[in-house]
Amino acid sequence: MQKSNVAVVTGAGSGMGQAIALALAQQGWQVAILGRRAAALRETIARASAHAGQLHPFACDVGDEA
Repeated sequence: MQKSNVAVVTGAGSGMGQAIALALAQQGWQVAILGRRAAALRETIARASAHAGQLHPFACDVGDEA
């Protein structure tokens, strides 16, 4: 069985979170990207171009205790 690297990145719609998610995807990681705005996560995927298949978006607010 081949080892697969997996990461969860919060705040992946912009800034440092987006940069980290893109860097991991470029290195072949499967990355769950989390953020409050679905549109921002789609932008992150668009920026990934050839590595977009490595990114898996989940729109949510990790600060919400509900």
